[in-house]
Amino acid sequence: MALLYQNILSYKNTKVNNTANTSVTYRISAEDTSGNRKETSDYAYRVKAAPPAVRDVAVTRVTPSPAEVSVGENVTITVIVKNNSSVAETFNVTTYCDTARIDTQTITDLAAGANKTLTFAWDTTGVDAGGYTIRAAATLSGDTNTANNALNANETVTVKGVSPPTMPWMWLGIGVAMAVVAVVIIITIIVAAYMLTRKKP
Repeated sequence: MALLYQNILSYKNTKVNNTANTSVTYRISAEDTSGNRKETSDYAYRVKAAPPAVRDVAVTRVTPSPAEVSVGENVTITVIVKNNSSVAETFNVTTYCDTARIDTQTITDLAAGANKTLTFAWDTTGVDAGGYTIRAAATLSGDTNTANNALNANETVTVKGVSPPTMPWMWLGIGVAMAVVAVVIIITIIVAAYMLTRKKP
């Protein structure tokens, strides 16, 4: 708007209403040093509601170490998650070997845009020998992008079976065989001596 006055002292913006999803009316007034005043007619604009908060957490990396263990040994699983939301989030992160749950940890009030590193321990006691896929999944109520909530590790973890000890059984077998041979020899000697005794007149 072109102003007609010099030495303007102030502009005045009178807000009638500033609530979301409603219209706001305002006018501009100007006054010079001589007290002459000019005011516009009312203008209007609509106040839009704030966009909904973005709700999105993601698992960005899953790393098991070591990649090969024997049954009964532990595997350390490092998981990195990121809060892609526009607000701080509290959510759970769960690790799995194939479909079996390993453990769950809760992250509290992770700031928007921040990363968090978690460490899980997988005890392989009682696990069958074989290869396992390690996976981590984040669970957030109201997450608008669930496609990045879960991630598999790049490599599988191999669990080797424990071989039974062989040496004690081997020596036991040798001992039993020697005992049998000794008994046979003794019996043979006794029988031979008996036969010789019977042949004497």
